[in-house]
Amino acid sequence: MFTNIMAMKCSPKVLIVQFIRYLYDEEDGERVYEKIHSDIHIDESLSLYRYYPNNSNEDIPNLDYVLSGIVFHVGDTPFCGHYTSCIKTEDRGFVHYDDERGERRASNYITSEAKRRQCYMAMYVLDETN
Repeated sequence: MFTNIMAMKCSPKVLIVQFIRYLYDEEDGERVYEKIHSDIHIDESLSLYRYYPNNSNEDIPNLDYVLSGIVFHVGDTPFCGHYTSCIKTEDRGFVHYDDERGERRASNYITSEAKRRQCYMAMYVLDETN
């Protein structure tokens, strides 16, 4: 049995999480993609302390992150569709960008069922307020 164990040795300033949203199979020599429409819960904060090796004699680094942005994808394959993003700003809260338009959004916008099904990538930054 194969086991893969991951551990944090340092804390990157930016953490990018890409979600696997497509399954593919080969039929008649061609790849066929199927989009995974399951909900992805996005937290506005993320702690990675459980991935830090607990047998270390070193000081434990800060491993607390805050959400800074999300990329959404609307479409049936990875090769077609439309990408939009929602960026968290210091002074305006969340701003949803769709091509050249940016509109302010409440934080519950990113947790709506439709957006949880479209979530493709989340970006977190190290919480340096700790």
